[in-house]
Amino acid sequence: MDDRLSRLQVGRLDQRWGRGVLALAVATLVSASVAAVATGGPAAADTVTVTVPGGTSPQAVAVNPVTNTAYVANFGSNDVTVINGADLSTTTVPVGTGPRAVAVDSTTNTVYVANSSSNNVSVLNGTTVTATLAVGTSPRAIAVNPVTNNVYVANFLSSSVSVINGTTVTATVTVGLTPTAIAVDPVTNKIYVANQGSSTVTVIDGVTDATTTVTTGFGPVALAVDVATNTIYVANPNANTVTVINGADDSTTTVSVGMAPRAIAVDSTTNNVYVANTSSNNVSVINGTAVTATVPVGTMPGAVAVDAATNTVFVANAGSNDVTLIDGATNTTTPVAVGTNPVAVAVNAASHEAYVANQGSNNVTVISVPAPPIPPTTGPDPQPIPEPPSSVGYWLAAADGGVFNFGGAGFFGSTGGIHLNAPVVGLDSTPDGQGYLLGAADGGVFNFGDAGFFGSVGGKHLNAPVVGIEATLDHGYWLAAADGGVFSFGDAGFFGSMGGTHLNAPIVGIEATPDGKGYWLVAADGGVFAFGDAGFFSSMGGKPLNKPIVGIASTPDGKGYWLVAADGGVFAFGDAGFFGSTGSIHLNAPVVGMDDTADGHGYWMAASDGGVFAFGDAGFFGSMGGKHLNSPVVGMAGKA
Repeated sequence: MDDRLSRLQVGRLDQRWGRGVLALAVATLVSASVAAVATGGPAAADTVTVTVPGGTSPQAVAVNPVTNTAYVANFGSNDVTVINGADLSTTTVPVGTGPRAVAVDSTTNTVYVANSSSNNVSVLNGTTVTATLAVGTSPRAIAVNPVTNNVYVANFLSSSVSVINGTTVTATVTVGLTPTAIAVDPVTNKIYVANQGSSTVTVIDGVTDATTTVTTGFGPVALAVDVATNTIYVANPNANTVTVINGADDSTTTVSVGMAPRAIAVDSTTNNVYVANTSSNNVSVINGTAVTATVPVGTMPGAVAVDAATNTVFVANAGSNDVTLIDGATNTTTPVAVGTNPVAVAVNAASHEAYVANQGSNNVTVISVPAPPIPPTTGPDPQPIPEPPSSVGYWLAAADGGVFNFGGAGFFGSTGGIHLNAPVVGLDSTPDGQGYLLGAADGGVFNFGDAGFFGSVGGKHLNAPVVGIEATLDHGYWLAAADGGVFSFGDAGFFGSMGGTHLNAPIVGIEATPDGKGYWLVAADGGVFAFGDAGFFSSMGGKPLNKPIVGIASTPDGKGYWLVAADGGVFAFGDAGFFGSTGSIHLNAPVVGMDDTADGHGYWMAASDGGVFAFGDAGFFGSMGGKHLNSPVVGMAGKA
């Protein structure tokens, strides 16, 4: 069944760029030595580096931004160095032989290490190996779908991909010859495998494991997905080209770049693609299918990563033992000295730190770059916002369960500082504003203040992670999962779900009707699904989006709703008014949620760095922008 189930009519699109009160976060930097850098690059004078000892011949690095932890695969010592991002202390965890790739499922706090010489995958939770799974021959690349929690392992010598869910190998998919790289599009649930030996990309359907084959340039070795545009970029070093794949129909365009492109990364905020050309010592910048700039970097660039929040690109240059920082706005550069032979780099988007694996010196360089200043808005000066009643306010919730209260919103407790089995993904307040609920990705529920506990799905098997929680008018709540499953507790009625139905994109939020006799689900592609007495007032399903939808809020009378995208774009339907957005403003971090005021004449949006944006009659009471967060903000709730 098509996920446009409730889309009976094509309604109006109301996305206009407004203004509001902006409060954006600036990274808190680890105190250490200031790197000697050239002028003109991104935050040159404030760039900080720290060296952390690692194992022998580190080859790959991955970061869990929720727990502020980095994982470094050490090929020569057969172990993983686990780095605590808070104090840069390390723990060494033995794994299989020849660990060559590592990936993190932040939703479940599970780490997967591909051991190329022992033909298996080590599964870690924190610093403990919980399972060792046999896969194909010479596993060389690994990727996670955080929505389905499926893990995909490219087996170089057996020309296959092993599919893992949790600690079980669920399928083996035949692909092209010598698969070298793999990437996942969680919005479309498609997996892209670069087959070096057959000069193809295998496209795997994440639901059925069925495959299609796309011809690329000669010898593809790297690829990346722009989830905002449904576009895949494939680096072909032997052809000096990048193959651009349209994810909608698998059509291709060939783009000429520098010599021997071997690494590629996407900034889904700007839709810029950065291609590291190893032999010509430069980076090609692609937007769409056009090269917009060629940026000189160090010698033998072989790895690249992007921090979209600071608009900074990190290019690891194995030959010159440095990392080139590229300012994404101006393409100016800053060289930063690191260890010997840097071969891998990964970014913690929450802390704005890059972890660089130095193969030759057996250590890791941690680079911190502050967020840029907020650009001035254009248009008329913002009008003063009337001082709202002191009872009005809002809460923010972080992935570790930390709760931040502002204005008249009271603090009733949190799970900050408590070990969680899965990160918090949503927050909702009780109707009287004297309590709130936190929902975790595993279906765990945490109640505070006058919020009651009526059950959860914590500890139960879920087909997909929970993505949102919604309170009833009295004694109950709903949980919504990424596959559209709905779980009702207490006096919450069950009015239907999308569980078991094919979705074009995962569910990202749930919103109840004012009387509690229905609810809406919203998907990342803007599709809206109405149940119970919830009306359908159109959606963004089937329409182009600059960024995925991340949340929904309904009007007080239930005759309309707003959708908000990760870039802060707002889409109003039914009787929902449009009061502004951040759609045309550079954000230091993506928007993660929204809530409306009591009269429906305004709304707030929250970003993952704790920034808060107020529009219409929504008052601004403060934010976590510019303050250190242990975990990114994942949701917000308003108090009338």
